[in-house]
Amino acid sequence: MEKMTTSPRWRSVLASAAMAAAALAAAPLANAGTAYAQDHTTPHPPPYPEKAAYPEKAAYPEKPVYPGKPVYPEKPERPAYPEKPAYPERPAYPEKPERPAYPEKPAYPERPAYPEKPEKPAYPEKPAYPERPAYPEKPAYPEKPEKQA
Repeated sequence: MEKMTTSPRWRSVLASAAMAAAALAAAPLANAGTAYAQDHTTPHPPPYPEKAAYPEKAAYPEKPVYPGKPVYPEKPERPAYPEKPAYPERPAYPEKPERPAYPEKPAYPERPAYPEKPEKPAYPEKPAYPERPAYPEKPAYPEKPEKQA
């Protein structure tokens, strides 16, 4: 007897999967032929109909005339207030006594005088630089031609 490589249950699953794959693969092919059989030019759409004009708005009704405001009576004048009493004068401050004078500061003791610095020795005079020769005279530029107007 032959040895089976797969169980019978797996064989039924494999067969149904193969059938489903074949059906899926064939479905787009069948529709592709009919899709390409149509004319590929897209026709221009029909022109849009013109929009209807808006109806004119009705005029607003006239507003009723309101009666004028009533005339108010004039306000009475305010009564004059009595004058405020004057504030009493402040009493004068008592005079302050004079401050005592500060005591005199003691005189500083005399400082000793600084010692005199010795004079610096006189340096010998520098020799005078030799006189620089004069620059040669600058040559005159050649005359330029006159500008023509």
